[in-house]
Amino acid sequence: MKKQNKGILCKGVDTKTHRFQATVTTKTVDRDSEVVMPRAFEPKIDLFMKNPVITFGHNLRQIPVGKVISHSFTDDEFSIEGEFASEASEFAKEVEALYAGGYMNMFSAGFIPTLINREPIMPGQKGVTILEAEL
Repeated sequence: MKKQNKGILCKGVDTKTHRFQATVTTKTVDRDSEVVMPRAFEPKIDLFMKNPVITFGHNLRQIPVGKVISHSFTDDEFSIEGEFASEASEFAKEVEALYAGGYMNMFSAGFIPTLINREPIMPGQKGVTILEAEL
């Protein structure tokens, strides 16, 4: 299946530890009229956590700006704790400052859906439901 992107809300940055909390997905209809189930990423999260990099703007040719430290899943939300690589990279330090200053508040997760349901499960949903996906 084709790679897709999902907006991630950053809930704030601790500039002393360079860590942040972010919501990757919630059980809601997104701007593409799809639902990405919060537990969709759970089956393959261990594979991602072997190299949990956070890139800027999906640019895989550039060094990462951070990494995922931990994650949590509920039926309603998939959240992460991340850490900016501000001690190792001037660019990561700049990106952290933009989030800490409120100039940016969203990330984007690239993922590949591996199991979908074409039947809507939420009011107003016109697209698919993504049941499993790989980050």
